[in-house]
Amino acid sequence: MAYEELEGKESSFNEALLKMVRIHELQKTVNDHNINPVLFYPEENIYGYQVIFNSLRQLFAETYSKLSTKLRDEGLKKIGEIEESFEKNKIHVLEENQVTHNKGMILKKENWKIMKLHLFKLDLLVRDYLEKTGYSSPNADDYDGL
Repeated sequence: MAYEELEGKESSFNEALLKMVRIHELQKTVNDHNINPVLFYPEENIYGYQVIFNSLRQLFAETYSKLSTKLRDEGLKKIGEIEESFEKNKIHVLEENQVTHNKGMILKKENWKIMKLHLFKLDLLVRDYLEKTGYSSPNADDYDGL
């Protein structure tokens, strides 16, 4: 069939399976990096918590079109708050050792504590959105006999 014949018609391709694979892979990435979120990945030049945040942001984007305006705004606000907090509360900073004068990245424990809570809340929010949009696993209540 030529492109001209398809112009203006709806696609018969169903992206649902690919969307579920993307969601599964993003959730796996979040879970895998939650094992040690402060670990640095030199090949990607990124920390685990940054991977978690980016993956949660992508999961939010996967649900976005099916969310109400209120939930969209709530999610965007939470993501914006976390981005601001990342800027204000640096988790790793370059510091010089006063004795050896070697420089190295230091974990700011109080800042990490703040960010860990932000990421946990965003994770719960995104899981809730996945549930509300029908992209999560079915609940036991959805089946007879369970």
